[in-house]
Amino acid sequence: MLAEELLIDEIPILNLDDSVGQALEWMDEFKVSHLPVTNNKQFFGLVSEEELLNAESSKEPLLSLQSTFVMAFVFSQQHVFEALKRISENKLSVIPILDAKNQYLGAVSTNFLMEVISDMPVVKQPGGIIVLEMSLNDYSLFEIARIVEENGAKILGSFITRFPESTKMELTLKINREDITQILNSLERFDYNITASYNKGLRGEDLVDRYNQLIKYMNI
Repeated sequence: MLAEELLIDEIPILNLDDSVGQALEWMDEFKVSHLPVTNNKQFFGLVSEEELLNAESSKEPLLSLQSTFVMAFVFSQQHVFEALKRISENKLSVIPILDAKNQYLGAVSTNFLMEVISDMPVVKQPGGIIVLEMSLNDYSLFEIARIVEENGAKILGSFITRFPESTKMELTLKINREDITQILNSLERFDYNITASYNKGLRGEDLVDRYNQLIKYMNI
């Protein structure tokens, strides 16, 4: 799914001559902490609630805060996961979408984006989840897929988490079976370090903790 396909969420836009008070009112109304500032489709950046609250007066124009704007966005032809990456990197509640000419097309809220992602087959389809930790040099999705398929299952999706200043990485796998006990046993026989898993068994505690931490972050 491309970013342009997300343009159904109604996020208001601000102009440089709009007041701090106006911006705060709209943030409260639409339950976001960022809003895009534009002029004739020219994107100037995102103004944050934190900077608005630090302004000297609610009547102050946004132009006076332009140096604090966050220049974060995605292009319409980029994948939805790139939007998620920008949101994570900048702790955003809204991500603007621009066309190939850098013109503003619209924006999507983080909450709406998460709804879209949660409805994707790789997330929605029942199955088990396995989290592996390994060295970057030892990573081979082909080898891991072979082990999974030898147990009569398929990998529906995967993503990698890198550890800062480390040669280690974390690989999260979505498997098309809920009972993944045999797969876990096979991976352990090949000396893979399983840090978390979720299925109908008793090995899901770590992943439940991670899920709760994600929910807590999304509610901040």
